Amino acid sequence: MNNITSLNEELLSLIFHNFKSIKQLSTCGLVCESWNEPAAKEMLGRTIVIKTELKAIEVYNHLIMESSKAKYTKHMHFVFNGVELPVVVEKLLRVALTPNIERISGFTEPDVFFKTIHDMINSRNFNRNKLKELPAYAGSNTSTRIRRLWLLRQSIESMAITLGDSRHDDAWKFIEQLEQCKSLNYLHMKGFLKGMNELEVILNHCPYLHALKILDFDLEGDIYHHTVSKENVDARAIAYVKQQDQLKSMSIDATCRPELLEYLIYKYVNIKSLAIQGSLWLASAKQNLQNGNLGRILDAISEIESVKLALILPAETRLKDAALFTRGRVEDIRFELEEIKGVQDIVLKAEW
Repeated sequence: MNNITSLNEELLSLIFHNFKSIKQLSTCGLVCESWNEPAAKEMLGRTIVIKTELKAIEVYNHLIMESSKAKYTKHMHFVFNGVELPVVVEKLLRVALTPNIERISGFTEPDVFFKTIHDMINSRNFNRNKLKELPAYAGSNTSTRIRRLWLLRQSIESMAITLGDSRHDDAWKFIEQLEQCKSLNYLHMKGFLKGMNELEVILNHCPYLHALKILDFDLEGDIYHHTVSKENVDARAIAYVKQQDQLKSMSIDATCRPELLEYLIYKYVNIKSLAIQGSLWLASAKQNLQNGNLGRILDAISEIESVKLALILPAETRLKDAALFTRGRVEDIRFELEEIKGVQDIVLKAEW
């Protein structure tokens, strides 16, 4: 075998990086022995896509033959439907998962897939900060779903949480551990809450957030059948709410109540941008825009630097009443008729 020494490893890596064919890279070691290592580093450093048992066998055999090269594997992409995982995939994970792995992406259903990853990470000297991604879980086992999130707790940067109507469900068990997710800066929430106190519990477990999105959010409990007065909201906030200054951006796509906005603005003192899209909440169809809810919402967000607001007004709202409401308001408010789910609705819009 030839041994060409005129090219150093750094230059070879740059050359090999431009090879589009994996087959070309795999034969480089046959041309020159000193090319073997940089070629393997480039080849295994690319995304390895595994969608079939046959492909898993091919990759597994390659890594078994050159086990010292497994450390160059950085990104593996798996797609496996069905609850059964081919045995060779489990074997492949045990060979390919080294402390240098950065991403395991894709879409998988078998629980054993995540159990194997969990066992490997716990049995080897893994740098948890390096692992940035795991495949989406398509199964229904809540324990597996939580295990997947827990594997990423040191590096996960964004998370979606759906809250059920029970404080005893598995989502709450995970929420209680969220403070360990020190890289978590974006949270996407939806579901049901018994009240603002539960929301406070959740957000206090996420002290590192920079952005928050609330989607399809409902407050339950008798107290929320009626509008809670601003005085009551303020008193409870002063007594119980722990203020935070890291959060800069917030998005709400849900039924909009003044109590929710007043609480969130009080808690997060440094919000720079806010987007609100949803329906204006009124306790009953008999109420109109003069009841104070809309005014309280606008007052709560008035000091935020950048706001984009789009609120669907109750179906009983007349344009005349909407126009009367704007008198005395300093915001540049406009009303537009939009067809939403086959119905013409009045949408209040404001932006600054």
